[in-house]
Amino acid sequence: MNSKTNIKTLLSDNKIAVPSYQRAYSWTTKGQVDVFLSDLDNHIKSETDSNYYIGHFIFEKTEEQPIYYAIDGQQRLTTIVIFLSALKQELKKKNELSSEEENNINKMIKNHFSTVQYDNDFFKSYIIDRTNIQTTNLSTESKKCIKKAFDYFVDELKKRESDELKKLLIAISKATCTTHTIEEKSEAIQMFIFQNNRGKQPTNLEILKALFMHNVLLHGGEDAESINIEIEQRFQDIYKYSTVINSYIKEDEVLNYVLQVYRDDLQVWGIVEQVEKAIKKGDRIEFIQGFTKTLCESYENLKIFYDTDSKEHYDIHSIVSLNSYNNLVLPFIIKAYKFDYSKEDICKLCRMFESFIIHQLIIGHRANITKRFENVFNNFKETNKDITPIETFFTKLHNTDDSWLWYWTDKEFIKYIPKCNHRIMVFILWKYENYLIQTTSGDGYDFSFYKYKNINKKNLEHIAPQTPPQDPIAAGYCEYDDNFKDAYLNSIGNYLLLSQEHNIPLSNNPFPQKRETYSHLEQQKEVVDMTRDSEIWDKAKIQAREKKLMEFIKEIYCNE
Repeated sequence: MNSKTNIKTLLSDNKIAVPSYQRAYSWTTKGQVDVFLSDLDNHIKSETDSNYYIGHFIFEKTEEQPIYYAIDGQQRLTTIVIFLSALKQELKKKNELSSEEENNINKMIKNHFSTVQYDNDFFKSYIIDRTNIQTTNLSTESKKCIKKAFDYFVDELKKRESDELKKLLIAISKATCTTHTIEEKSEAIQMFIFQNNRGKQPTNLEILKALFMHNVLLHGGEDAESINIEIEQRFQDIYKYSTVINSYIKEDEVLNYVLQVYRDDLQVWGIVEQVEKAIKKGDRIEFIQGFTKTLCESYENLKIFYDTDSKEHYDIHSIVSLNSYNNLVLPFIIKAYKFDYSKEDICKLCRMFESFIIHQLIIGHRANITKRFENVFNNFKETNKDITPIETFFTKLHNTDDSWLWYWTDKEFIKYIPKCNHRIMVFILWKYENYLIQTTSGDGYDFSFYKYKNINKKNLEHIAPQTPPQDPIAAGYCEYDDNFKDAYLNSIGNYLLLSQEHNIPLSNNPFPQKRETYSHLEQQKEVVDMTRDSEIWDKAKIQAREKKLMEFIKEIYCNE
């Protein structure tokens, strides 16, 4: 491979692959893919005589393998191949693709480039061969990014005239690049650490991987190669698990929670700095092997946690849907899975944390929560497989007079419930709906239908509208006097869960008209039943419904 070449030669004359221990495709259509196309457009518009420079690529190659493994630049190379495939498709549709041009594109993209192993079948069928365009239920985020990039290029290119497409093909084929091929793993890792090409900057996870592998090569002695193979396999698994996890939580947060579990310290933060310090102390290799094992196991367990959707584990689904105070919940969850706790105990842990988080969100105190959990976290150990101490701590939170914990007692909580904010009320009304489904059907939760995400664009409806009708009484409400506005209008008794499609047309319609549409959810039917004798929604009805909801909230979130 020449150190200076162009994209046509690079892709046509070499077999290039993205090793599975590298991050899979992650470029987004806004910020990377669109900039790629914009840069090509700007180069063509400049009418310069020089070719477009696409950047520097680093490859690793051994004598035994005829494949060049992309160590740096894999995101750009993947995007180029996706772009060429979209360009080929559009030129074909316009009947403007000559046999020579098609042959040249095929040489660049067919059988010469492969992405990470677990995405490659999809990449080949959807991007290269275009034999499978069914893309429902894609299993990884990287597959979704691949699809979105291709679809983006297709949408943009179909707006172009044929001569513009030809210019783009020439520009990307002739685009120059520089390459560096290395045979030593140590050099490959150092190049990755210090290289700073255009594109996405290395993430902390990638930096950690490079730090670990570099230190193993320097200090691992005769076992360095086998240890790094072990690390590569772990990171391959981590990247697969992250495709589920990263749709719920940021990667850097996961890394820090794993660090907190590894160090048994809820206050520790700053993953890269902490790891660099740890590597310099004591036995580097022992730390690296221990930490990467914990990291991989934690990712696998969080993948299981976030992927648990069965109705038997409704409590897990519930706290995942709440998605608040992960910095407190997830270190405990990681430990629970690490210590091989039963699903029943993990569900119990989720229920306890959900109750506490709802207390915190409704009360809104700014006291340092994490500090209060330090002791119970430190005492949560594998050697003592008993969830009772955690239960005791939460029970104390509900009822204590301790000035260190009184912020979150049931007594405080109950005072704030009637006017809790909209976001929390949407979640509570979802819980209430499942409670009504359970009690009315007598057959447990209809969980196959009523997951939190299955409510399309969840809206909170004011039954008595915020903007008063011209004649409230004639519209089936009561007078909007000061008492009503202050104590009833924004009461939980006046809130109803609707989908956005249901809510928008209702606006501030008269109550009888709204009531006719309340036929989808059990709580809507409950409002209909409450007003069967009189189609009026007034203070008494709001107060009666507030009482029902208060009883429900206290039942699931208080220890009374």
